[in-house]
Amino acid sequence: MDWLNNLPETAQFLFYAGVKIICVFGPLMFLVAVSLTQFDLARPETWTDFSRPLGGYRRVLQDARFVNSLVVQAKLSIAPAEVC
Repeated sequence: MDWLNNLPETAQFLFYAGVKIICVFGPLMFLVAVSLTQFDLARPETWTDFSRPLGGYRRVLQDARFVNSLVVQAKLSIAPAEVC
């Protein structure tokens, strides 16, 4: 990428900032959008179903295993680490 090294520093910064924005925020926004759908891999038409955007979050918060995993993770994060 010799052409990039010949650009002024500001242009190089803008190029790399644009690449980072596309590579980081593009997939992030896609995942946020898909999380608001009733997406099912077996039914491709569901990836655009925004009829119940928070339904998945409601279901997961009612799942006792998920809530328990959050409690366990909080305990492990707060508890001091024991050194053998």
